[in-house]
Amino acid sequence: MKKIKSIIITLLMLFAFCSFSFSQTKQVYLHATVNSGIFCLEKVLTGDYTYHFTYHVDKKSGNITSIHWNIIDCNLVDSEGNKYRIVDSGFDNLGGVWDLFNNLNAYNEAIDCDIVYDPDDGFMDLPDAGDWPEEGMTQWVFRIIGDGEVYKYTSFLKGYYNEDGELVLTVVKEKIDCNW
Repeated sequence: MKKIKSIIITLLMLFAFCSFSFSQTKQVYLHATVNSGIFCLEKVLTGDYTYHFTYHVDKKSGNITSIHWNIIDCNLVDSEGNKYRIVDSGFDNLGGVWDLFNNLNAYNEAIDCDIVYDPDDGFMDLPDAGDWPEEGMTQWVFRIIGDGEVYKYTSFLKGYYNEDGELVLTVVKEKIDCNW
């Protein structure tokens, strides 16, 4: 029995070592300053929040293989002093939101949203069009909670890139709940 446990532990350690040796993990803290109306909320929130953002880069190709994000600190209030909290977490090894997170300031400016992120846009070196993952998924859970209210957004995307480099989604599940 001890021999079997030793073999299993050795194999797990070998697997972990091999997995980490082929990719490099990079971490970034994205700090957001907010003074904006929030979709579905119909209120202006002010304050700040911080994302812990991790992405993995393949050592051989130099391309991103996956990203993960979650909010680690949130201090938002409305005009009446009610506190709000954002819960946001997700994973993407498909590339579905890589450009969004890499260019948050440009996206917010395009929709006239007064949320400014630091560091500036372009902190990741995104792969060229032909070097994106062949297939993968994006999972995202987002909540705004405050003053007895909850706004919910969840999504799950699964797909692949065809011969022309176009994203083909095979599974799309998305739910928006403005439960005010």
